[in-house]
Formats: sequence, C-alpha cells, structure tokens
Amino acid sequence: MPVLGTQVIKSIQRGNSTLTPGTNGVGSSVNVTINSVDTDKAFLTINNANSYVMGNVGSSYTTDYVSSSIEIGGWISGATQISLVQGSGRTYNDILRYGGNVYWEVIEYV
Repeated sequence: MPVLGTQVIKSIQRGNSTLTPGTNGVGSSVNVTINSVDTDKAFLTINNANSYVMGNVGSSYTTDYVSSSIEIGGWISGATQISLVQGSGRTYNDILRYGGNVYWEVIEYV
C-alpha cells in the first residue's frame, strides 16, 4: 500500500442551507456556490435537521394526523456548486410542510 504522507486532504468546506417547504408532494431544491474543487477528487456529505411533513389521514383536520421525515439529498453539480434537494411524500390531506436545515461538507483530496 503506498504511503501518502500526512497531507491527503486538500480542502474542507462546510455550511448549511435552508430548504423551503414543498407543496403537493413536490420537494424543493437549492444550489450552493462553493470554492472550486476537482470533482474527481471531492465528495459531499449532508445531514438535515428540523424537517418533516405532517398531514391528515382521516376525515377531520383535528384528528388522525401522521408525520414523517423528509429525505434530503445532494450532489456536487460542478466545480463551484453543490445541489441540495428535498424529497417530499404526499399524505391523504397535506396540512403542514416544514423545510429543513441542511448541513453539508465538501472534502477534496490531493
């Protein structure tokens, strides 16, 4: 196994973005500008907080609620940009949709 030394990471960029609530079963997306990276040597990790959908599955808006998490995805869409997307399921009768905070990190290797 070749030894790379102690300098294998070229850069680390971190940030967070907010995705707005989706509607009618459609999520939302946002593009984030980053410092230029070699896309062949970089990867993106993401995590989210405070995002969920709550809807009514019964005949009344005051009973029979269900809530579930909203999936967040992302990719490096160019040397200076990442794209973040929020998927969103649809319940019988959507009531509230909350966007979420997406925490991202781009690591570029030497």
